[in-house]
Amino acid sequence: MDGHTQPTETQTREDALSTAYQQRTEQLYETRGALAEAVATLNVELAARRAEIAGLRAECEGLRAEYEAVRADNDALRDNAHALTASLQQSHEHAAALEAELRAAKAAAAALSNLKVVRWTGPLRRVVYRLRTRSE
Repeated sequence: MDGHTQPTETQTREDALSTAYQQRTEQLYETRGALAEAVATLNVELAARRAEIAGLRAECEGLRAEYEAVRADNDALRDNAHALTASLQQSHEHAAALEAELRAAKAAAAALSNLKVVRWTGPLRRVVYRLRTRSE
């Protein structure tokens, strides 16, 4: 009897090992399939990210070019502002010089109008002016 139970135990053990081997093989195939699916999903995501990065790089280059143009405009406006400030300063200096000349001319005119000859001839000039307007 002992010899008869031996083959059954060996047979049972081989069947158990064969079943375990088949289950392990199926698990490996399922795992391999899941990994392949995950890798495919990650590759699709990676391609999408690379396309997004390429778009962002192009946008960045456009913004960099726009920044350089705005910076150049800003520098030009700053230079223009400096030139206009210098021109304005010259205009103020010229206006001050003209005001000084005007004050001098007014003072000279006031001094001239206060001369005795001008004061004494004033009534005669008014009469001559009235006579000229009547004769015309």
